Amino acid sequence: MSYERYPTDAWSWRGTLIVVLTSWFAPLAVTAWLAPSTRTWVGLTMVSQATVSASLLLAAVVTYFHYRLSGTAPLGWLSASLALIATQSIALTGLRADQPGALAEGTAWMLVTDLLLVLAALALVPVAGRTEVRVDPLAAGLLTGLGVTGLHLLLVTHAPRIDPAGVPVALVASALGAAGLGVAVLGSRITALPPWMTRRLSVAIGLATLNRIQTCLPSENAVASALMTVTGVVAAVLLVSTAVAALRWAISEHGRRFLRLGERVAQMEALERDSRARMHEVTNTIAGIASASTLIHRGPDLPVVHRHRLEEMVEHETARLARLLAGKGGGNVVHPVGSAGAAQAPAEVVDLDRLLEPLVVAQEVVGNPVRWEPAGLCALGRPDEVAEAVSILLDNARKHGGGSSTCLETRRVGAAVEVVVADSGPGIHPEVAARLFDWAQRGPRSHGQGIGLHRARRLLAASGSRLRLERTAHGTTFVITLPVADRVAS
Repeated sequence: MSYERYPTDAWSWRGTLIVVLTSWFAPLAVTAWLAPSTRTWVGLTMVSQATVSASLLLAAVVTYFHYRLSGTAPLGWLSASLALIATQSIALTGLRADQPGALAEGTAWMLVTDLLLVLAALALVPVAGRTEVRVDPLAAGLLTGLGVTGLHLLLVTHAPRIDPAGVPVALVASALGAAGLGVAVLGSRITALPPWMTRRLSVAIGLATLNRIQTCLPSENAVASALMTVTGVVAAVLLVSTAVAALRWAISEHGRRFLRLGERVAQMEALERDSRARMHEVTNTIAGIASASTLIHRGPDLPVVHRHRLEEMVEHETARLARLLAGKGGGNVVHPVGSAGAAQAPAEVVDLDRLLEPLVVAQEVVGNPVRWEPAGLCALGRPDEVAEAVSILLDNARKHGGGSSTCLETRRVGAAVEVVVADSGPGIHPEVAARLFDWAQRGPRSHGQGIGLHRARRLLAASGSRLRLERTAHGTTFVITLPVADRVAS
């Protein structure tokens, strides 16, 4: 939604039509039907002014809710101003309907009072964008409106009479119009509100000022009455539709901000999980490298063949560790594993014997001899991700297998290759098995973090492979399924 343009998705011409029908036409038609005496230009104009006053109060309430939602200072001042105008307009319209002649002789003083109010508004508009409202704006506007209404009545009943047709009244009316135009121009420059909103408010303020002048200088002329009705209705409709559109626009913007915030929080949580999972594998890999290094440095007592296997394992695992820390294996550092923005290496032919041998040696180094025989199979996958997933499964078998032996097997099943990691330990409780691959899920006897299996499955799923828990009578068996590949020349 554009900040510059009118939010048609928040408010359309249909909403404006509903405002016209419900706030002006329907009350006018019902009143004319129930009270035949109002079926004159003057009567219809008076009823129209009453509906306009009520619409102004509605606009004040809607703007007040918008102010409470956004905390934008100009909206608070606008809400107070609309409430002030609506309150005195409702009171004076009611008094004029009850006692038509009571205000006729005091209209000049009403113009003077309105001029003072508009001049105050003219001085306030430039600072309204940066001055906070210290009190509740709606309550302040209503109370001030009642006070101004009381002042009107006091001037009308006790002040010297001024001829409405005289030159001073014409000058005051002209000054009121010029001041209202000034308020409209300055209001259009308030940068704290959307431009589409300030433009409509400026037009509404200009029309409302003209309507106010016509209200204070009533005429029996049909054209003047019609003009007063049109200016009042258009100003009220503009104010109500603009206030409602702005409120709905603000609600939509807040909704979008919450969605964006939720997405950022979710991304941060995913990144935090990915970092913890990465460190989980880093810790295990470093432990294996450290143990192998200790054995290598024992000296001449270590057989040459065994030393060679340990050195190859250290070289292989150190390279994998470097890629893991650099974010080049198992997802990168910026995006969580499996996310749309994660930079993943393409799948390639993986020689499973060459991949698994360093992992088996690493387990032997930390005291977990693994029964494994090379099978000469190749699969499609990302080597580092497959290696990390198998390493996680072997570590879990060592930690949670109850000291039982671990078996690692590769086998071909149709168009797939399966890597099986099994132990003969106590197994996994069925209730735990149902959520075993969820984040931070672990069995009651486990002292781990519940991270490894979740990461292993996500790593494999990102390259189109699968990890599952296979039901067995004894122990625990995990199966990695990879697409089969033909062996390539090395």
